[in-house]
Amino acid sequence: MKNLISTILVVLAFICPISIFGQDIVGSKDHSLITRYPGSVIGYYEEQNYQKYNIATGPETGYKQIDKWIDAEGKFTRIYYIVKGETTLTEVYRNYKTALSKAGFKTLAEGSNPVSGVSKEIGG
Repeated sequence: MKNLISTILVVLAFICPISIFGQDIVGSKDHSLITRYPGSVIGYYEEQNYQKYNIATGPETGYKQIDKWIDAEGKFTRIYYIVKGETTLTEVYRNYKTALSKAGFKTLAEGSNPVSGVSKEIGG
């Protein structure tokens, strides 16, 4: 029984790397081109020097089906921010969209799911 509890705790440590104390996870950092949303913390961080990545650029053409994609490759950074309190996903999304636009980035595709606003999770 003791081994089972130990195993469960180890698995949970890998599944839930989010700090209980509201601090960024160890080894994470903000991207150099974008500042974080006020009050948010980094809950997941991944950086690779080279990665192939597909970016959806077309509309949904069926159930979870998108036909138009761009193949990209290069340095890859994924940062998952956690925002607590009354802040909505729409506020955070518009903040980052505005910041990226001001920095000269071009929006390749955009979409939303009206039901997804009920969760603080990405894609939730």
